[in-house]
Amino acid sequence: MPEATLTSDAVTVRIERRGHPAEVRTVTDDNRSSVEELLAGLSDETDVILGLETDAGTLLIALDRAKATIGLDSLDGTYQYVAGEPGDGHATLIVGGQQTDIDRRYVVGTSEAVDVVRAWLSGSPLPAGEWERR
Repeated sequence: MPEATLTSDAVTVRIERRGHPAEVRTVTDDNRSSVEELLAGLSDETDVILGLETDAGTLLIALDRAKATIGLDSLDGTYQYVAGEPGDGHATLIVGGQQTDIDRRYVVGTSEAVDVVRAWLSGSPLPAGEWERR
């Protein structure tokens, strides 16, 4: 399972919202909780992509009305986060302006996405799910 092993304390946060210019922020180690707060604050919005870039890779989170799907582009490969208790069927999320059907096993609620971000940024084990190599 890929884990973030940060050698620097900075996280570059890129926020892409439909109809708005991309926003880029740099978050330092002493303010990492602001990333979790930002993600939680975006939970009710539609068609948001949040990218968290560190020296260990880029965590990409597509958010749509309290649902999220999480991908990871790391030094050792590309991964998709699989929920701990996947459901059957598909969920529909708006991603990049397009209605997208995503297998439910890759869809989590915003609170679980916050837990994944917290674990990934700290190098801790994931809360419930696992990474699947793509």
